[in-house]
Amino acid sequence: MKQLKILTAPLITISITSCALSPLPKIDPYVVSPIETGPNQYLIVARASDYAGGEPLIRQIALSKANKLCSQDNSHLQVMEIQNGRWSKGATIDVFFKCLTKIEKDIIFYESISSRYSTPKKETQIYKPKLIKEVRGEWFKYAETVSEDYYLLSSVYETKNKTREVWVLFDLKKSSKYGHGSIKVLYEHQCSSELIQGRTRALKSVSYDGPMGQGNVTQAIHSKNEWKKIQPFTMSSERQSIICN
Repeated sequence: MKQLKILTAPLITISITSCALSPLPKIDPYVVSPIETGPNQYLIVARASDYAGGEPLIRQIALSKANKLCSQDNSHLQVMEIQNGRWSKGATIDVFFKCLTKIEKDIIFYESISSRYSTPKKETQIYKPKLIKEVRGEWFKYAETVSEDYYLLSSVYETKNKTREVWVLFDLKKSSKYGHGSIKVLYEHQCSSELIQGRTRALKSVSYDGPMGQGNVTQAIHSKNEWKKIQPFTMSSERQSIICN
């Protein structure tokens, strides 16, 4: 029995020493689970070495995680911003996103640039683009998405019917799937405090092949669409709060 104890002790010692010397496994790529940064606002941080696949790999993984989170509640992924970076051996990426309900998605799609290219069915006529050149004021950004920057003209006109009209500039980014250039749209808003929900409609739109309303005019439409109720947490809601308050 004494000999058995002497033989087993070195075996245990060797086993422990071997575990202590083995290095910890490295995680490559490394992706952090979605972090909630605000009401329905999330962030995913990821990194990977160039050897493992670099930026293309972590972009795919990060977007997949974001889509998986939104799909848990049958919501739809809306990527707000993607920031790329570098470290000594590879790439990093920060993905900012939201999870939209079907109603929110439909509202944003209604306000998307794609709807500006379609000709309204009612009271449509081509008007002279030179009217746009008479607009005076300063453009300032009030919202931003992955595909577009949204600008308001500082000059707001109040009509005899107590509604307010304001020009909005949709400046397309290179990542936009709707094409390139920019679009100016004249919106009319009902600002009455008696309304539970505000209302808005588009009056005119002019498309340009250059950024910030510059370049050649590719389309000019004068129309009076039907009034649309303004839903909360939309671009229309943000615009309404600026020009009516």
